Amino acid sequence: MNPRTRNGLIVIGIALALLAFFVFITEPEGVTFTSEKNAPTVQDEDPHIGTEDAEITLVFFGDAVSEASGEVAGLLNRLLENETNIQVIFKDYPNNSLNEESLAAAIAARCAHAQDAFWEYHLALTEQREVLGEEVYTSIAESLDLKENSFKKCREDLDIASYIADTIQEGQDLAVAGAPTLFLGSQRISGSLSMNDLEVWINSTVSE
Repeated sequence: MNPRTRNGLIVIGIALALLAFFVFITEPEGVTFTSEKNAPTVQDEDPHIGTEDAEITLVFFGDAVSEASGEVAGLLNRLLENETNIQVIFKDYPNNSLNEESLAAAIAARCAHAQDAFWEYHLALTEQREVLGEEVYTSIAESLDLKENSFKKCREDLDIASYIADTIQEGQDLAVAGAPTLFLGSQRISGSLSMNDLEVWINSTVSE
């Protein structure tokens, strides 16, 4: 069996195993501000972007193939370039019912994370979300100088899918409707955002 076929079967198997999670996830429309009692838990394996000792920690439930989520990722990247007191914690929230490449893209980004290139890889995925597939995953890895064998072996590691399943479960426990959803403590905002929406929400939440 060639590597591409084997990888495809692995992705299909994982997708079927996680189907019970995916059917509950939808893509939020518009901007929704809500306050819930619970807040996400930051785990060591969650990708951290920005200054680790920052005063403000945003938890981002994202999906590389979601247009709205990709736009929010771009906003967060601009924010991180200009602010040193903010860090972003990423939580995978793929939805194969909306795009069959969602899970495969999340796994590839997680494997880039193993080589300290998660955010760069995730942003590259969002820019190519219309053409995602095996060639794109490999091409992005090459452009970031990832170790080919390590990247390939990682994508076949079922522990990566287990991490993603955990974040999906956490999102469902928090009643996250879909990506993109951002948390600042127990406060959340979801849906398509502008930079003004994001900055107003952060400032109002921090000042409470």
